[in-house]
Amino acid sequence: MWNKKSGFILTIALAVPLAVTAFPLIESLFATYRSSPDVSEIDPDLMDQHAAYRTSTTSTNTSPYATTTHIVVTQSCDVHFGGECLNVRSGPSSTFPKVKQLRNGIVLPVIDVIETATSTWFQIGLNEHLHYEERVTTDWFVSGEFVQTLDLSATSSPATTTKRIYVDVSDQLLTAYENEEVVMQVRISTGLRETPTPLGNFEVLYKTPSRYMQGPLENGRRVSEEDVPETHPDYYDLPGVPWNLYFTTDGAVIHGAYWHVNFGKPHSHGCVNLPPKDAESMYHWADVGTAISIVP
Repeated sequence: MWNKKSGFILTIALAVPLAVTAFPLIESLFATYRSSPDVSEIDPDLMDQHAAYRTSTTSTNTSPYATTTHIVVTQSCDVHFGGECLNVRSGPSSTFPKVKQLRNGIVLPVIDVIETATSTWFQIGLNEHLHYEERVTTDWFVSGEFVQTLDLSATSSPATTTKRIYVDVSDQLLTAYENEEVVMQVRISTGLRETPTPLGNFEVLYKTPSRYMQGPLENGRRVSEEDVPETHPDYYDLPGVPWNLYFTTDGAVIHGAYWHVNFGKPHSHGCVNLPPKDAESMYHWADVGTAISIVP
């Protein structure tokens, strides 16, 4: 027979499991609330520096590309121009003339972003010193379809004394040490017999993520007042050479090489070539002032 006593017992029987389930959730909610600091207690300057407290309502950047300083080519042809290559255009549209073709691994500085109804175009900075400036006769624009954006605006800190780079020319091997422990070891390409890599003790003088390299050069300078034809044995024209660590004032560099895969054998005009991905890791790891030893 159903009565008030039976109804009370059933209510208790149903309430207990619900309470057991709900209590941990409620406790967790209040614990999270109690552990969160009051916004008024946080230094406003620290809030501005900390990414967790940046919101779209306080940001002055209205474009997703507002912090873009460089792009890296990722969806293009390979080292031997195999596959579909990214075409550089003289204006921000595929209707503009082709200027050059770019391979994967190239890093380029960006000076402007043009967003059309259907695509995004990056204007490339070409205001760096060029040894053969006559080879670049128009503005350069690159479609966003083939690249990834980079924000490389942060400056490098001074070197720690625990980092050093050791280059063995005979073994064609670069080894990076920190606290005398190996942090990276990679096959490289140093200079050919006619254009050897300098030997001795150096340091990273400065860093740049991108450099337009041209040749032929002699002691870091162009060899002629006239432009040199592409048939010249030392001709090269390489935009966007990535991840550069300069260690001499006349242009010897540790950098990525997207134009060959001959690592483990001499190949360069005096620089130390690394595969682009390894060069990127080395670039971010090494500080300005990091010691470099190059031995025969």
